[in-house]
Amino acid sequence: MVLVAISFFTIDNGVAQPASNDNKTTSIVTSNYIGLAFCGSEQVKGTMTVEMTQWDKLRYQKKTTFILEGQVSHAQYIGFGIINFHRNDMPELGWNRTYTQTFSVTKDGVPVGYSHVNYHDTYNPDGVWTSQAMNVQFECF
Repeated sequence: MVLVAISFFTIDNGVAQPASNDNKTTSIVTSNYIGLAFCGSEQVKGTMTVEMTQWDKLRYQKKTTFILEGQVSHAQYIGFGIINFHRNDMPELGWNRTYTQTFSVTKDGVPVGYSHVNYHDTYNPDGVWTSQAMNVQFECF
């Protein structure tokens, strides 16, 4: 269930713009979006930008923003999402991972919904999975 990350978009014709700074790498992709509105059934289209930052191969952050227009109502949908992932290696003790995702959308400036996922698991030094905690929230207003 770690991959419960809810995908609200598809990317086409994206253009990556990588940048690097010491042990941090950032890539930005801007692309067109065509699909269904979050918390609705209206077809929308517009632009989406995804910024991915990774540190030391153990941590990453993914920010997603989009501005879309409803094809029938011409309403403006604005969304923002952020994903944080962190792996903590503990010599002779094992490791743990934490994944957090939050996503929110407005329609003409009024909130229409959000999602939140929080997942954490722990492994012993032999790589055996020992514990897990998970919380998923999804609400449309």
